[in-house]
Amino acid sequence: MLVVLVADENGVAVPAARVTIEGPGGTKRCQSDRAGRCTFPELVGASWALRVEKESFYVFILSPVQTSGTLEVALTHQQEVRETVDVHESSPAIDPAQV
Repeated sequence: MLVVLVADENGVAVPAARVTIEGPGGTKRCQSDRAGRCTFPELVGASWALRVEKESFYVFILSPVQTSGTLEVALTHQQEVRETVDVHESSPAIDPAQV
């Protein structure tokens, strides 16, 4: 049995990550639970490839993958685009004292 633990770069569990493993036994899929855990029972043979993806994270791909034990995967957040606007006060175009 292979247990995949999915966390972000800060070590926080990532729930609802799509975990796919492909190999001689075909393609198997799992979605990580609230603890970031996904379990694949009885992976037979070698040359399994792992793919983990979740929106707002970079896709994680690893090949070959162990077929038993625990595998910890760290997903990295995609960089956010940020924009800053500086507003400076300026004197009014019309002098209120002359109106």
